[in-house]
Amino acid sequence: MYDGCGRMLARRSDAREHAAASTYLSTLRHRARALGRKPAAVEVVWAFRHLGSLRDVDWSEARRDPELIAILDRAFAGLYDRYFRMEVRGWDNVLSRPALLVGNHSGFGVAELLMLLVAWFRRFGPERPAYALAHRWLYKTPFLRVVVPKIGGVPATWRHACRVLGAGDPLAVFPGGELESTRPFSDRYRVQLHGRTGFVRLALENDVPVVPFVTIGSHATMPMPPGMHALAIVTGARRYLGLDAVPVPLQLVAWVLGAVALDESVISPSTFLLLLLATPPLYPSKMTTIFGRPIRPEELRARTGPGEDPIEAGYRHVEAVMQGLMDELAAERRTVFS
Repeated sequence: MYDGCGRMLARRSDAREHAAASTYLSTLRHRARALGRKPAAVEVVWAFRHLGSLRDVDWSEARRDPELIAILDRAFAGLYDRYFRMEVRGWDNVLSRPALLVGNHSGFGVAELLMLLVAWFRRFGPERPAYALAHRWLYKTPFLRVVVPKIGGVPATWRHACRVLGAGDPLAVFPGGELESTRPFSDRYRVQLHGRTGFVRLALENDVPVVPFVTIGSHATMPMPPGMHALAIVTGARRYLGLDAVPVPLQLVAWVLGAVALDESVISPSTFLLLLLATPPLYPSKMTTIFGRPIRPEELRARTGPGEDPIEAGYRHVEAVMQGLMDELAAERRTVFS
């Protein structure tokens, strides 16, 4: 009896020692990987080598191209993993298809859209395409009018939106558009859809759920000063391109002022170089996206009170849900960039 108990205790002791040893080895491996990892800047630049594969892309057709998206996934891996430390939550909420994904827009959409493109491809691969409505000015620019469709952009028209949803694919819309994406930096944690209710009518008439989502941190990649809306009028961008705001990030302001100061010999070339290093095109702000619970069409209609317009009521509900998600993420931020 004693022998059996002794063997049993010995086996338990061996098991504990084995578990402790496994944990210790796992910790050592993790530390070794961390020590052996390249600096973030090196990883970002090294990943860009995959852009060389762009020469193999067929640029003759302006339609969604999984090959191009796969290249961008590899080329932007350093930006995604190390520079912006991108994190996405709530993937379970985008399982229904088709669905209307309604998001906020920040930093003129440069960083957030590219990182969301990579995130979606990493999660679903080429088998589940997603599309996004794109402003008409993108289709007036020689290079972008080919690139935007190849990464899933479709013209922001009712016909194109219904076609995507009718095919059973998810469609992302950013109702706030350039107005929201160029809002002052002090409003970075505010969701501002600017009364654009078309997405509610689109969801109701196509009988698809609305999946609200917000991204935080992207507005810090390209801070905007006040006055972007007035600039659209002064420059003629509103009249000729249909833009309600023109992005002039603080980095660009710093570069211009620095160049003028350098030309006037107010600062030295070395000071100007330091200025450029301190103001990269996109600041390394941690970005987090969260997809909220799907809102079914019947739920949107149920939000309508007596005498209320169902479109307006649905709009207010979705915007409030998005602001709640933003507040939740904002409470986690320790600094402007993390």
